[in-house]
Amino acid sequence: MVMRRLLIISAVLWAGVVLVKAQSPSELIPEKAKMQLQLQDAKQLQTVDPAKAIRMLSKVAQNSKRSGWSDLRYESSTLLAKLYKVDESYRKAGKAAKDALETAKILKDNNKTLASLENLKGIYEMDGRSRRLNEVNEEYTRLKTAMDLQARNQEYARLENNYAEATAEMQEMMESLTQAEIIQRLLKAEADELAWKNLEAELQLEKEASKVLALNAKNRAQKARLVRISLVTVFGTILAAVWVWIARNKRKQDAVQALLKQQLLQKDKMATLGEMTAGVAHEIKNPLNFVNNFAEGSIDMLEDLQETLQGHLPEIPDDDREDVTFLLGELQQNAKDIFEQGKRADTIINGMMNHARGESTESSLANINDLLLDSWDLARAGASLKYPDLKVKLQKEIATDLPDIRVIPQDLNRVFLNIFNNSLEAFAERDTANPQISIQTAVEDNQVRIRIMDNAGGIPKEIQEKVFNPFFTTKPTGKGNTGLGLSIAHDIIEKGHDGDIRLKSDAEQQTEITIRLPKMTR
Repeated sequence: MVMRRLLIISAVLWAGVVLVKAQSPSELIPEKAKMQLQLQDAKQLQTVDPAKAIRMLSKVAQNSKRSGWSDLRYESSTLLAKLYKVDESYRKAGKAAKDALETAKILKDNNKTLASLENLKGIYEMDGRSRRLNEVNEEYTRLKTAMDLQARNQEYARLENNYAEATAEMQEMMESLTQAEIIQRLLKAEADELAWKNLEAELQLEKEASKVLALNAKNRAQKARLVRISLVTVFGTILAAVWVWIARNKRKQDAVQALLKQQLLQKDKMATLGEMTAGVAHEIKNPLNFVNNFAEGSIDMLEDLQETLQGHLPEIPDDDREDVTFLLGELQQNAKDIFEQGKRADTIINGMMNHARGESTESSLANINDLLLDSWDLARAGASLKYPDLKVKLQKEIATDLPDIRVIPQDLNRVFLNIFNNSLEAFAERDTANPQISIQTAVEDNQVRIRIMDNAGGIPKEIQEKVFNPFFTTKPTGKGNTGLGLSIAHDIIEKGHDGDIRLKSDAEQQTEITIRLPKMTR
């Protein structure tokens, strides 16, 4: 029986030994102790391998927070914040320091809380986070003041307790002391009472100082709040201004796109109308050429007939001679009238074809001053050939800072050339003293203004309203004017460039044409 029991005990001990050997050493150590060991290892590695120390401390802090080990959590978070701070990872350092602060508050340890606030102040100051720094400063000031007051109160309580004990001791000793000793003890008691009053006064001053500090902290907080409100207001105003600018710019872009679209539609319509007009004019021109050619031939044949009849007039009876002479003259005049009217119709047809054909629809940036002066040179050269004795002075008042604007240069040249030609023809028809043409350019209300004036006499008011109508002219028949010049100019300015053209004239003095074009510089 004894042997059997010994065998059983040996088997149990052997199994225990095997079980202990099967377990790892770490499993035999409690979890908290493992965390403490890791904390010690991290402290040793903080200068040798900071990255590994940070990983170990993060694990200790997380496990301690989960398990409620506040002392380990505070120590690991504080050391982790220090390493992050050295590594200049201020955001992570701030997070670790805040965790240490929270743990210190859980521990209700004012000294650790004050140390955590001090650490957090340094991190926020290095990270440049002024608002957070102000908040931590305020909390630090409040806690420091409260701790000072608490220390003073404890000192006050200690002194009060000492005073009570000394009073009781004095009462006990009064019976056994001599009169001299009693006087000596009373003097000492008075000195202690005086010291007590001094301490009480100091405590009162400390309380007043803490109130002043609290008031200053409150004022700083209000100032910081006002600064934040001002910054928000300024940023809001800037954002509103940017939004208004974007909205206005978008409206301008939409207006420009709409204008360009309208111009394209108008050009398309004008091109279609021009093709139709050119086709009709071309069809009319062919039979008109036959009429003009036959009329010119009839004039030549009638002249030959008249020369032939001059030698045979005496052979014709007197009554018939007069009729023959009259009919021959009528035929010659009719042929001349047909030829002149045919030429007039041919000029009108050519004008219609030019109006329909146009020159170019490609817009580009051009300088209005250059276009004006080029058109004047062309008009003056043509007039010098047609009217050699005509001398007209050009007066220029042009803006030197006029920007280049987007136009169709060929079309504007036609406009300016038509206006200059009309003025020169008016000077040629009238005897004007000191003939002069004035041109002015300027920028007004985001528009380019062109003004052309002459002193060749004015246009009657009842005619001014019709000068832009197609085929309207004040020139007599046969003078080569079709009445399409100003009509073309009106269409080019108002339909092709979205501009404005106006005529102003005094019946006896001068005529003025004002053109306004949009200042599109892109």
